[in-house]
Amino acid sequence: MTSLEFFSYREEYFHHFQQQYHLTEVTGRSQRELDLVSKDLIDYLRHGERALMEKHFNEREITHMEDVFQLYRKGRILRNVLLIISVGILFAAYIGKNLRILLKKTSRGFLLIWLIMALFALWVVLDFNRAFVYFHELFFTNDLWILDPKTDWMIRLLPENFFSGIVLRVGISFLIEFILIHILFSILGKEKRNEFSKND
Repeated sequence: MTSLEFFSYREEYFHHFQQQYHLTEVTGRSQRELDLVSKDLIDYLRHGERALMEKHFNEREITHMEDVFQLYRKGRILRNVLLIISVGILFAAYIGKNLRILLKKTSRGFLLIWLIMALFALWVVLDFNRAFVYFHELFFTNDLWILDPKTDWMIRLLPENFFSGIVLRVGISFLIEFILIHILFSILGKEKRNEFSKND
């Protein structure tokens, strides 16, 4: 979630994408207007102020963005809860002298996560469109995400390849973070094993 926020909150990414795909021509808006909309979109994802969307989009688009904001909000809550739980488990394991066992089991669990990530990444690479549709069908309870380019200019502002670019960046970022955490846990696990051997 942190990686998603980092990339989806970057005005530079919006601006670069708009220039790369000539969105001033596609949308009929000036670059200044596009930059303003991008800033308001980012601020909306952070704070959920409906007025930010009302300046630019129709009711269908606004309602969909309200759903998106709720998804972001729930994602942030889930991330924070999992972080607190993880820290609590590590602390309890450290106090209870079971950190070595926990690190060993966690290291094994990483292998399963690696496999899941690899399969998911392969699916996204081979058929991003289907993965994109499935994501919306899974996390949204309505069809407001299905927009018409003729009446809903949001779909022209944020086409599918905008999201595929973010997914790629988030995936690479997550992979790097995952590798670093795995290395850290492996090092800590070895240190604890050595410490345990010395005590024996």
